[in-house]
Amino acid sequence: MKLKYYLRGLGVGIICTAIIMGIALSGKGKERLTEDEIIERARLLGMVMADEQETEIEEPEESEKSEGAEEDSQKNQAQDTEENNQESQIPQVENEEQVVPETPVEQPTSEPEIKTIEVLPGEYSDVVSQKLFEAGLIPDAVAFNKYLMDSGQDQNIMVGVHQIPLGANQDEIIKILGEKPQ
Repeated sequence: MKLKYYLRGLGVGIICTAIIMGIALSGKGKERLTEDEIIERARLLGMVMADEQETEIEEPEESEKSEGAEEDSQKNQAQDTEENNQESQIPQVENEEQVVPETPVEQPTSEPEIKTIEVLPGEYSDVVSQKLFEAGLIPDAVAFNKYLMDSGQDQNIMVGVHQIPLGANQDEIIKILGEKPQ
């Protein structure tokens, strides 16, 4: 007799639960996003559109070309000046090599290079790890993100612009990311 009541109560509970869940889930329709809303959310998560990525790649090439053009014009001016000096003093020899003065090599500074990382609202630790990797601050974004999540520090990342010295170890980077930006 007791088993009969137990099974009856279990059946009634399952039926009530199914009815409640059916009502709860049917009343909430799926949110439909427009294409613009999807693109905006993707930007907030740090994604870059293909056309934006191409323009970022093209810009350094143009600056390299302009630097190369400046160097070529400087070399041409130096050669013209040298030729004018040689013509006025000594006749030229055809197989003579021209000596171009070398630019001085910059000495490394004693201060470490500082990299700037901007953490935007809505960015998770994986996006921040990727930014750190792209800046050359960490060797592996996936491993750093796993370290952040395993240590529970992924919740402590502060939104803002952080100044991180090149060569800082993982714990120093995590400490900087956890502090309020200036």
